[in-house]
Amino acid sequence: NRGCPMRCAFCCYNLRRSTTTCLPPEEAASRIRILRERGAKEIRLVDPTFNAHPRFDEILRVMTAENRDRSIAFFVELRADTLTDDQARRLAQAGVAEAEVGIQSTDPNVLKILHRPLHADRVLRGIEALLRHGIKPTLDFMYALPAQDEQDIQRSLDWLTRFGDA
Repeated sequence: NRGCPMRCAFCCYNLRRSTTTCLPPEEAASRIRILRERGAKEIRLVDPTFNAHPRFDEILRVMTAENRDRSIAFFVELRADTLTDDQARRLAQAGVAEAEVGIQSTDPNVLKILHRPLHADRVLRGIEALLRHGIKPTLDFMYALPAQDEQDIQRSLDWLTRFGDA
């Protein structure tokens, strides 16, 4: 994907592009194949919302088919709040080793200013699905945001403790 369907106030994706474009699954398969033939062991998919691809299920199928032996570790950025357990399972089958999840803040007022929707219960469910299927989540928080205070930062850190060492 190039561009992002979200309209977060802090992000430059929407300043540079007003639409999103998506690589067709066949082209993704071809590029994975080329990189595999050249010896790639890791592939970072540069897409701010990987699971928002309109043909996400097909992309997962081609990733799995092109990485049957799981010799390639994929890194993706995704929205945990829309991720299902089945999708997390299929991400793992495709060889996704790590998924970056942008949380930014746990303060609803800060998130409203940022135009960043966050449903904490759904985000938790998505992160737990990643962990359950062996995918390392990297959780992103932002600090010094508009209307943010020290209590929000502490709440965010406390929120992270629920994952223990994971």
